[in-house]
Amino acid sequence: MNETDVCQIIVRPFLTELGYEQGSEANVITEYPLRYPKVFLGRKKPTDPDLRGRADYVCQVLGVTRWTIEAKSPSEPISREHVEQAHTYAMHPEVAAPLFLLVNGREFHLYQTSFLEKPVLAWRHDELANRMPEIRELLSPDAIRRRYRSIRIDPAVAIAPGLGPYVRIVGGAITYREFLSPTSNPEVQAWLKAREGIRSIVTDGFSCRLPTGALCCEVLIRQSDAKLDQLARLLNLECFSFSCSDQRISTNPEAPSIFTGQPKGILPAGTDLSVIPGAAARYAPFDLGKV
Repeated sequence: MNETDVCQIIVRPFLTELGYEQGSEANVITEYPLRYPKVFLGRKKPTDPDLRGRADYVCQVLGVTRWTIEAKSPSEPISREHVEQAHTYAMHPEVAAPLFLLVNGREFHLYQTSFLEKPVLAWRHDELANRMPEIRELLSPDAIRRRYRSIRIDPAVAIAPGLGPYVRIVGGAITYREFLSPTSNPEVQAWLKAREGIRSIVTDGFSCRLPTGALCCEVLIRQSDAKLDQLARLLNLECFSFSCSDQRISTNPEAPSIFTGQPKGILPAGTDLSVIPGAAARYAPFDLGKV
């Protein structure tokens, strides 16, 4: 098996057995995108890239707390490096999970986020059926509710009436009204013009209040046009970030809050440009700058 097999054949049935189901109060979020502060060498520049990561599974007991799962291939023994990787997802401020689980198809290692020296509980896959009672005592939705305090909503930081400082975006769509071409090449301009008006799908995202008090929102996009999707992946434009000056997100459909931003991408040197019509070269000879 590979990592995808572990997710589908082992992790999914395991979560169902525990009582988690997507869209329920014991929710499961897959491929949860995370962004980390900028990294840089020497002087920090605005163009220094953000680090990005994805938690394989975030298990969420609504109103209480979360825990995460990181899946690996059975060919990879669970190592300290894997523990540290999974820990970065669990401790991320957008997740704040007190527990995380590492699974490689053969072994399960459950850790407290605050203590990485040894697992709270560990078991082999062939022990799973016999160990489920003690596993449920730690990870079932009822156990999570008993063990952890409910999240308190602070009206001072709520981003909308009845919500706290963070809310997940579960879906939506984006309509492209106009594309501004980065080149005067008529073939590229015509290619982009033909795609005006198409709709792309919002597959995931979140909105939150930053420490500065401003509202921000980030959405993960899947383009409905295959060629446009390829280009977005090349430019690392699968994730869009926006901000809003409102104090609260509007609940009035007639006067919605407006989030604005300017997503930027770059084509690194060596990028295969065959997806772009009329490209002068097969591979980018150097970084082609922001779009």
